[in-house]
Amino acid sequence: MEVRKAEQFLRSSLPENCIVDPVLATAGLDVYDLASNTNDSQFATVLKSSIKVIEEAFTSHKPDSLFINFNGGKDCTALLHVVAAVWMKKFNTLPKIRAVHFKSNDPFPELQEFIVTTIKR
Repeated sequence: MEVRKAEQFLRSSLPENCIVDPVLATAGLDVYDLASNTNDSQFATVLKSSIKVIEEAFTSHKPDSLFINFNGGKDCTALLHVVAAVWMKKFNTLPKIRAVHFKSNDPFPELQEFIVTTIKR
């Protein structure tokens, strides 16, 4: 518990966005590498197609006019990773992805916690 308190103190003392999660820093490369180097040709085709659609969206629209729906599920989380990868490749910066979330009347506590954690990343 003391480690968490120390981490929170350190993060609150530093300027916003100066700590980069190493996983996030390489995520863009990982998604593009996966699309090129997977042994599953069907998956590669779908992933490359998804990347292309997102690249086209960023080319034809301003990034701040694009949104994704995020409900914390597997599909939305995978989409979030692909969008972040395309963002990092195109803009060479950490992503500032806009997302909408529609709360259900009876959400799972674990899912809500995951959504909150994801927002903070």
